[in-house]
Parts: sequence; structure tokens; C-alpha cells
Amino acid sequence: MVNDAYAVEIGNTGVAFKTTDRFVSLDECRETLQTMTAFGAFTADKDQDQGSQRLVGVIFCGPNQEAGVEGENAGTYGPFAVLPSMRGLRIGSVLMDAAEKYLREECHYDSVCITVIDVRTDLIPMYEAKGYVIRRTYGTFPHPDRLSGRKIVVHTYAKDL
Repeated sequence: MVNDAYAVEIGNTGVAFKTTDRFVSLDECRETLQTMTAFGAFTADKDQDQGSQRLVGVIFCGPNQEAGVEGENAGTYGPFAVLPSMRGLRIGSVLMDAAEKYLREECHYDSVCITVIDVRTDLIPMYEAKGYVIRRTYGTFPHPDRLSGRKIVVHTYAKDL
């Protein structure tokens, strides 16, 4: 599920889940995810026993390990993914709400920072509608956009909690 969500960024679902400066190998991914809390969205699977559930969305959240906004008491989330067949049902929005509540109430963060690349035009309107604004632009993605061939700009979006 996570590979599918991030495949648009690199055009290759066989790589860890993200080949940015933050996640460059499966071992480093595992290390980072061990410091985070995960929330999942589940649905009953009609083809299985009545009690059976299927994971349809996931969001990891925790301490901001990148210098998104210097000096800020900020949490972060990501990876964040919803099954393609379940998109458009507000599952992502509900997961974001759960992550923000956790970061605010349990971790006592003042804000949340997320890394977003400019070609994720499918996600940016949702982030902006939820109050996220660009706080920093800090470079380009290591791979060009597979459709246009242009460099992809990396932004830190943030929201006060």
C-alpha cells in the first residue's frame, strides 16, 4: 500500500518506499518507523469471515526528525497511504485528523510539519484545505518527474496545532 502511494514520486514500486534523504534503505525505514506511532483504517472484507478486516489506510506520526522549521516544537507524519480503490472516501482526512490529535494531545507538539513534493497535485489541495501552508522550500527530489522530466521541488508544509 505504501509503495503504491509513493510510486508516483519515483516511478518504481520496487524501491524501499521512498528514496529521499530521509528514507534511503529498508533498514533505515524500519529504524525511523520504530520511533513513530501508526494509525490504521480498516474495513470488513465481504469475501472473508464476518469478523475479518482489511487495512485500507495507514499513517505514521511522531517526532519531526528533519529540520522542517528550525526551533519549532513540531511533530510530523509520513508515510501516509490509502489503497487506491479506497481513495476519495475521506479515509485520508480521518487518518490525518487522528495523527494531528495524537501529536497535539499526547505528544504536546505546537505544530506539525510534513514533506510534500510539488508534483503531488492530488494531495496538496487536501493539505491546504486542512490549513497547511508552505513554511520552507528546501531543494529538489533526487529523481526527476517521470512524466515531465523536470526537477521536483520539495516543500515543508506546516500547520499550527
